[in-house]
Amino acid sequence: MLRSLYFIGLLFFALTSQGIESFWEVKRSEKHLIVKLSGSSSENDIKNILSTDRKKRELVLVFENINSVEDVAYTYEYGELMPDVKRLGFIRCSPSFIDRVLKSYEAKHVVGIYIIKSNFLASTQNPLAYIGGLNFDLKILELHAVDLPDSINLYDLGDAKAESLVHVDFTACNIKGIKSIDALKNLEVLVLGRNKIPAFNSVSSASLKELILSNNKLTEADISDLPRLSYLDTSSNMLKKFVLYRKKNPSLEELEMKKGSFHYLCGRL
Repeated sequence: MLRSLYFIGLLFFALTSQGIESFWEVKRSEKHLIVKLSGSSSENDIKNILSTDRKKRELVLVFENINSVEDVAYTYEYGELMPDVKRLGFIRCSPSFIDRVLKSYEAKHVVGIYIIKSNFLASTQNPLAYIGGLNFDLKILELHAVDLPDSINLYDLGDAKAESLVHVDFTACNIKGIKSIDALKNLEVLVLGRNKIPAFNSVSSASLKELILSNNKLTEADISDLPRLSYLDTSSNMLKKFVLYRKKNPSLEELEMKKGSFHYLCGRL
């Protein structure tokens, strides 16, 4: 269930941890072809690598440690690679590079954006509005170790993203509060682990199935208004109050609550 949803993110971290001797690296799975670029490469190199695979698998393009826009300009402006890309990833890239690629690449078929360890949104007055303005029909948005405002409002993503997003991951983004989850009408997975959220109350969503709140500062949580929720992780918190109801939460199958000092449960199971 949840493990499969993290597949792409885990591969990103695997690519990051190994290091590379060349400027590109390729990982293949049954459904995905992940190409990581970390500097200048010849366009012919990329074409040869992908000539057979990219028609069989969903193509994921990952940029790592790139600070100069010119380093891989051809990949989004001149090359034949980008029209097939379904997901874009950025690991420790400069804000100017990420901004240039995202704004230059006009392609509706990109369904996922992953940004890891970058401060490119730090100077943006409203980070979620910036993302909402991108010309992608996003289904997946993952930001890891990207500083966001203390309190974020998902309404700021705009109507188009509210319709398309099904998976949102804001891990380790220094968030203390989140509003308007119900604005994302088709959201199924919400990951908010390793933040600074003290309470998760008055939250409603008719579509949410999986919710990760581990490693926050939670002392209370109320999930009674999440009727389709099947998986919940509140581990590594200090919960003192937790609310759910069998009638309101009929789909709940898995509940992770490790490493906490949970005292009492409100509502009838």
